Amino acid sequence: MSHILRMENKSTNEVMAKFHQMDLLEIKEFMKDSGLDVVVKIQTCNDEFVCDECRKLSKIIFTIDEALKTMPIPNMCTNESCRCSWAIQFSEYD
Repeated sequence: MSHILRMENKSTNEVMAKFHQMDLLEIKEFMKDSGLDVVVKIQTCNDEFVCDECRKLSKIIFTIDEALKTMPIPNMCTNESCRCSWAIQFSEYD
C-alpha cells in the first residue's frame, strides 16, 4: 500500500503508522504471558539512507506502551521511504 501511495505522490505516514502500531500490538500480545520485561528499539538499516532523526531514535529504548503512545516512526522520521522497524529486547524480571 505504501508503495502505491508513493507512486501517486501521496503521503505514506498514515499507512506506515498503522503498520507500526499493529507490529507493536502483536509483540505486546505475543509476549504478555512470557514473564519477560519486553522493551523495543527502532532498528534502522544503518546506511546512508537513514535520516538523522531515525538514527537518533535508534539509540532510545521504549516500553511498548511508550512506543504506542508516541509512535516515533514514522511520525518523527524525515525520510518519506523510511525502512525502520521495531526490534525486541528482553530482560527477565528480578
